[in-house]
Amino acid sequence: MLRATLNLQWRAARWALLPFLLLVIGLPVLVLRLASQLGADPVFGAASSLGMMELWAPLFPLLAALLGFAVAFTAWTWDHHTGHVYALTLPLSRARYATYKFLAGAAVLLLPVLALLAGIMLALLLAPLPETVHAYPLSFALRFLLASGITYALGFALAAGTVRTVVWLTVGTILVLVFGTLLVQFLESALAVPLWSPIELLERALLDLPGPFNVFGGSWMLIDV
Repeated sequence: MLRATLNLQWRAARWALLPFLLLVIGLPVLVLRLASQLGADPVFGAASSLGMMELWAPLFPLLAALLGFAVAFTAWTWDHHTGHVYALTLPLSRARYATYKFLAGAAVLLLPVLALLAGIMLALLLAPLPETVHAYPLSFALRFLLASGITYALGFALAAGTVRTVVWLTVGTILVLVFGTLLVQFLESALAVPLWSPIELLERALLDLPGPFNVFGGSWMLIDV
């Protein structure tokens, strides 16, 4: 059953994966090629290479997030189109069926990560770096995998529900954040006491350690001293 689910997931996600495969291979080649050209300067080579990498670094966590959501949403495409009839005909519980789909999507998600690692290795062969600058392809690929896996899990949970459910959750969250923040600001003015707004609490819970989205922050430097 897992093999059949994996085949179905691949057929649903293959065209959506194509632009990501091209990007994860081509982007490291482009960035490291530019960094290598700037690194040819005998005085400011290393600093110029790191500056170029720092300029392009935010694209990688964004790409990881988009990749995770893309794979997650394709996981439930056929189910939504068929009204979940296929799942109901199987001798499986809903939980087990969802588990198979989640594992199949996670397996498909490994392909762009491996392509990213291949793109980095290719870039290092084509564009040698200054002597004082080193590349960290494996740790960078693992960070990319973790980031895309987190957004995949979030997107998978959202995509499993109906469109109406997703809309209600999104609207409800926005209303709580907006009106909760306004209420906190009013209380701060009335009581002259600093308070945490819902947006600040959510930011700390998600982005600060041990928040699940902390991986998107920090340094996304593929090369460093």
